[in-house]
Amino acid sequence: MLADLEAHIKLIKTITDNATAALLMMNKSGFCTFMNPAAEQMFGYSFEEISAKPLHYMIHHHRPDGSDYPLEECPLDRALPQNFEMRAHKDLFFRKDGSSFPVLCAASPIFENGEPVSTVIEVRDITEQQKYEAEIQQLLKNKDEFLSIASHELKTPLTSAKAYLQVAITKLKEDFPIHLIANSLKQVDRLQRLIADLLDVSKINSGQLPYNLSDLNFSELLKSSIANLQQTISTHQLHIRRNDVVTVNGDPSRLEQVIDNLILNAVKYSPDADEVIIDSYVDDNNLVVSIQDFGIGIEQQNLNKIFDRYYRVDNTAAKYQGLGLGLYISSEIVKRHNGSFWIESEPGKGSTFFFLIPLPDAEVYGIPETDHQTFYVDRKISIQLNVEDQYLSVDWKGYQNLQTVQHGCMIMLDLLSKNKISKVLNDNTHVKGNWSEAADWGNDFWFPAMQAAGLRYFAWIYSPSTFAQLAAHKSIDLMIDRITAQFFTDVPEATNWLVKQV
Repeated sequence: MLADLEAHIKLIKTITDNATAALLMMNKSGFCTFMNPAAEQMFGYSFEEISAKPLHYMIHHHRPDGSDYPLEECPLDRALPQNFEMRAHKDLFFRKDGSSFPVLCAASPIFENGEPVSTVIEVRDITEQQKYEAEIQQLLKNKDEFLSIASHELKTPLTSAKAYLQVAITKLKEDFPIHLIANSLKQVDRLQRLIADLLDVSKINSGQLPYNLSDLNFSELLKSSIANLQQTISTHQLHIRRNDVVTVNGDPSRLEQVIDNLILNAVKYSPDADEVIIDSYVDDNNLVVSIQDFGIGIEQQNLNKIFDRYYRVDNTAAKYQGLGLGLYISSEIVKRHNGSFWIESEPGKGSTFFFLIPLPDAEVYGIPETDHQTFYVDRKISIQLNVEDQYLSVDWKGYQNLQTVQHGCMIMLDLLSKNKISKVLNDNTHVKGNWSEAADWGNDFWFPAMQAAGLRYFAWIYSPSTFAQLAAHKSIDLMIDRITAQFFTDVPEATNWLVKQV
């Protein structure tokens, strides 16, 4: 047994001695009780020097603005009493010679009998990483400036060329092959759209894309947009299957741009089909618009990238024309209307693109029902304590966004803490659309907070929406090591698994 212990200690020493990250240990009084060679090299102190004073005075005694950190505000000290397994931040640390450098710092408390007794601190110098990120940002800025200038320079002669061609068509004799000029005009139109997209991307990145919001009849806007597009599209019939009469607050030209982008995209990626189906309807105080094609479809692993700037699926880039900007621009426009975007797709069968815009002055939650202890119910979420098996049963409903997800999650956190339970049945069966903007918040804040409140087992029932499923995995991508999470497709299976956990 003693030999095993010695071997184990030797192994740990070998690991810490050869680690590239600086590793330190701080006791409850804030003094350093251990540092590895990488830490001595990074900070310029020997262990004897750094253990003589509270750790934050030696390596983290100033804020980035140069003012002192009071002891109670020191980030290293704040990490100690928290029950989170890890907290990380970018900040400045200091070397013995007084020079500062940016770091990524993670602190993990060590517990005895449920009480924190010391903290292991990992520090990584991110000076080079920040330089690299700054260079990338500068390159992106230079690229956007170039695109803006180039787009403006191309726009003027292109507009003139198009005007001359249009005049020529009206002046030429009937026996002249006018179709040649007409085909030229089509190419000019295409070039004009590409330049307009580049200009819009440049304006989006600089926050200068203009919006003129007003209350508008969306059903009339949709009919007019489809009619205008149909005149330019001979290969597909554009069918409006449903068109609820509804008023929204938006920019008519930008919303028409979204409709045009989605329909042209549907036509382009369904070359062997002959129709596109459009639906516009009111659902749960939202306007929901869908554009369905019967084309090549999109693999699931590519769905979460489809709205990225310049992104194009590898196997379509050579076959289908375009810069990969239309969906990015459309998603940004919808976001500015406080809406969301998502896709349902099956390779070989086609895709349906959706966008949602909340209706003006829509009631989100309704009047909640709750006893503040065992249950809570509103339009977006229903939470009930299962007393017999000691778990929270949570049913999410309808369309969710960052605000509604945060609202529901904080109620879950409150009831979990009050009832001192460790299990949650998280049912997304009735969730619609896309709530991915809340996924990072769930991963970075909510799951660590739930773990600190006692959560240990989390049964997650998938939403039928592919985008919602992707958001679910993203929100718990960095697994908290004291939480066991499982994904399910039906409630009975999830419940059976959760009840068995002890």
